[in-house]
Amino acid sequence: QLLHRYNMALAQGLLLRASHLELEVFAPEAGRLRQFFRQLKFFRLLATIQPLSQGHYHLTLDGPLSLFDQVRRYGVQFAAVLPAVCHLEQWQLTAEIRPPGGDIGQLVLNQESGLVSHYAISSAYIPPEFERFAVQFNEEASEWTIVPEIHPYHLEANDLIVADFTFRHVTEAMVHLEMFHRWHKIPILRRLQQLQHQENRDHSLHLAIAVDRPLSKDAEIAARLEQSEIFRKHGFHFNEFPSVKRTLTCLESFLS
Repeated sequence: QLLHRYNMALAQGLLLRASHLELEVFAPEAGRLRQFFRQLKFFRLLATIQPLSQGHYHLTLDGPLSLFDQVRRYGVQFAAVLPAVCHLEQWQLTAEIRPPGGDIGQLVLNQESGLVSHYAISSAYIPPEFERFAVQFNEEASEWTIVPEIHPYHLEANDLIVADFTFRHVTEAMVHLEMFHRWHKIPILRRLQQLQHQENRDHSLHLAIAVDRPLSKDAEIAARLEQSEIFRKHGFHFNEFPSVKRTLTCLESFLS
């Protein structure tokens, strides 16, 4: 067990110096895939997920070196996803590595690489902030409930979105909530563009956007949020984690 943890840590250490990560997932078991998507959210990672064919998914995650700040904090979470990847049955991970003072290299791993995950395969672990939010939401919301199942859905360019939370109203209306943290500059810019294109074609999109305040202080992000009619109608800011009150207000905006 010690050798397995040591080998895993060596690979994770390399991922701390990654500019981005590409992950191919083949013929995943549905339950295992849903668990993996949930773990991505728990690590506060956003992936561009594209279904290429039946049972074949391509995921892209921007690595810590694609950011100008928050590198250390994000990098630890980025590397922490590797043991979760190893629970998938067939996969291939490719990452561009930039060691300090060295040449750019490429890390390629798959299910044959011998890495053994130390995460429980059927873990029901829920981060404290998610659990606290769910408990408080159930206490304060009278007409909304949190849907426990993951409901991925398609957006522009065939992207698959996995929301942080999905809510159901007593009228059966469903609203998804996606959170963007301080290291999600590239994903929030992409999502705002996608939502604008989607809104122009289909007014039935029910996706709420929550943006961490440190992220919204970025000049480019602030300008885009100001210009986004969708964010003004169905978005809000938060500190560290969304509040139930602001979330409920945002959810109600989809009913009018």
